[in-house]
Amino acid sequence: MKQSRLFVFALLMLALWGCGRKLNTIAPDTNKSPETMLVATPFDTTFLKTPNGGIPTAVIYRYHAHWYGVDPDGRVAGFVVVVTDTNGVPGIAQFLDPRAFTTRTDSIFTFQVKAGSQRYPHTLWVAAIDDKGKADFSPAHVILNAEDRYLPEPIFDEAYAIAPSGEHFPLTDNDRRGGHAPRDTIPIGSRVHFRWHSVTKDPYGRVVGYKIRIGSNYVFTRDTIAEFDASRLALGRNEFHLRAVDAVGGETGSDGGSDSLRIFAYNFGPGTWLADPNTMSMPAELRPMQRHYFEVINGKSILRTESDGDTLPRTSDLRLAFGGWDRDGQVRGFAVKVSVITSGGGGLDLPPTPSTPPPGSTEVFEPFLHDAFEFTTTSTLYRSGTYTFTGKAFDYQGQLDPQGASIRIVVGHRPYFRAGEIFLSANSIGRRNAFQDTIVLNSVTDVSLNVEAPAHDGNLPVGASGIVADAAYTFVLDPEGAGQVYEGSNGSKDIQMAISTSQGDKPLTPGLHILEITANDYLQSKGQRTTDGRTAKVRIPFFYGQKTP
Repeated sequence: MKQSRLFVFALLMLALWGCGRKLNTIAPDTNKSPETMLVATPFDTTFLKTPNGGIPTAVIYRYHAHWYGVDPDGRVAGFVVVVTDTNGVPGIAQFLDPRAFTTRTDSIFTFQVKAGSQRYPHTLWVAAIDDKGKADFSPAHVILNAEDRYLPEPIFDEAYAIAPSGEHFPLTDNDRRGGHAPRDTIPIGSRVHFRWHSVTKDPYGRVVGYKIRIGSNYVFTRDTIAEFDASRLALGRNEFHLRAVDAVGGETGSDGGSDSLRIFAYNFGPGTWLADPNTMSMPAELRPMQRHYFEVINGKSILRTESDGDTLPRTSDLRLAFGGWDRDGQVRGFAVKVSVITSGGGGLDLPPTPSTPPPGSTEVFEPFLHDAFEFTTTSTLYRSGTYTFTGKAFDYQGQLDPQGASIRIVVGHRPYFRAGEIFLSANSIGRRNAFQDTIVLNSVTDVSLNVEAPAHDGNLPVGASGIVADAAYTFVLDPEGAGQVYEGSNGSKDIQMAISTSQGDKPLTPGLHILEITANDYLQSKGQRTTDGRTAKVRIPFFYGQKTP
């Protein structure tokens, strides 16, 4: 009881001293204040400037401190002991707390560390109280940077998913490399189960709970088991993070280490294949795998196989069929993308198609086929090039097949010359096949040389007739030399041109000459002719002048 009265009186004196008040009605105080000393305590860590010099800049969070007090005109009756989180001066409320008074001269302190950090600074304050209730107005104190050196480690005991069928899917992937695809996948409708425990190297350590995270925020729990419906997960990649928290606030990962981790994917993505176009009326899962497609000409479908190496003429339409299968659901539809490398430059010009992406997809696939399972161009693939058609099945959760199935098709034949249709004629000779003879003109007078060389359009269907338009021809005489370019004209059946031996500023000299004819495959696009990049060439040799014996 006496100690309690002394304590209350000392606190009253501290309060009055802290507020700077004067008691004019009280006689002058002749009692001298006691002095307080800390002994056997760590160095004040704020004064340690050499963290690598052998003196620690932090102390273990659990420390045994000692102190004592002296009173020059009496005796020390007890002490007020306060610990603050920072190096600030304690408030009066802390000194008024009855739990702060003690008659002991030592105590074992367990300092807290900051959440997410191994360290946190605290200040230990000790003020002696004499037998008349007077306190040491300059309490002894020391700043200690408390450190939790041995953080707890959580360990998974069980980690798996239970499918609706009852099948168990173990979760073992803890690969922390960024961007890698999860090794484990769980199906739609699963329940996920985790159980764990923790270990620590701290002889005084005690785990009081755990922090778990799926997504962006950690949640504290005292349980060692978690089980939940997978519907709360994001489609695709998921991570389950686990941290242990000890009694002083230290937690896994505060030292720069890593959480205990399980990485897995939610929802098996569907698979895709090229199917037999004859089975397009069947469900996607039942279509047999065949790399076939239909070439459609004038409404008639011709079955082709990619391996036969056919090149489709530009007058064709194309119909493809895709099949698909989903391990944990059903295929809802297919997304199809068309890419092309044109032979004459420029981009793809296909008819417009719906462009709504599948739900949940970040990949842009131009045509989006919801209920249909085929790709059909509604107009001619008129630009020559190499086309790649890629189809990807997607399920009712909107997840696309990451790989898909594709087929590459070359569109556009080159024009071509037929050897038996290329002739030379002149006013001194008859019509001669240019691929059979070299024409010798024995006259050195002005001679008109006529060329007949029709190039056929390889993009017309088999059995159709037609030749490349006249504007698509180039005639060059002696291309290895200076080269003279001539213009041709389009007859009713043949491409014709005439060369006069005395034409222009460069009359034809006696000797062997080469006439090179190039047929360009031209397009009719939006009223203008543009080259399609595919050509055919023929070189016709002839001799002009008197042949030397």
